[in-house]
Amino acid sequence: MKLTKLLVATLALTAFSASAEIPEGYYDACIGKKQSALKSQLYTIIKSHDKISYGSSGTWGAFRDTDVRDNGYIWDIYTDDEVAMPSSGSASGMNIEHTFPKSWWGGTKNKAWNDLFNLYPSESASNSAKSNYAMGKVDNPNVLDDYEKVGSGNAGGKTIRMCEPHDTWKGDFCRSYFYMATTYQNLTWTGEGSSTSGGGLQTL
Repeated sequence: MKLTKLLVATLALTAFSASAEIPEGYYDACIGKKQSALKSQLYTIIKSHDKISYGSSGTWGAFRDTDVRDNGYIWDIYTDDEVAMPSSGSASGMNIEHTFPKSWWGGTKNKAWNDLFNLYPSESASNSAKSNYAMGKVDNPNVLDDYEKVGSGNAGGKTIRMCEPHDTWKGDFCRSYFYMATTYQNLTWTGEGSSTSGGGLQTL
């Protein structure tokens, strides 16, 4: 993975952020490490974690704690539609969206499939429009709404299909991608806009 200065800084800040929930000494092995060595050490620390069940009881049960606004509506980072969170089960017209496309690791139902850091409630039509495209700057959108652009963009000197989220949520997508590329750097990534390189994700 090509680690940019922004990525290295973000990983470092993530590693050393003060939080009462982080056990004392949890990230000590990261001290003094930089770039790919830091990323690999973070992978060693965080690769083992609890797995929730996928679907209406597990994932949607977790969404009730992580993705509901104070007014009871769902946080949907793909659209500005307002959908109320039901008291049980899944919300009508909504999908569980893998922000980091599951097809990129072959769709195997492993820990990456169930990882809540990569899962967001999404309105079905927006989820379908995003497909499994790489995130990037869309130059010629043919699907456009207030929160999402889908079209073509430049990636490493070639034009590919891309999805560009609303500016409000780009940081959230970046953090999800950083987390997934680190936690699952042992997986083989495939797909337009991504490839395996040195045990991580190569951004084109």
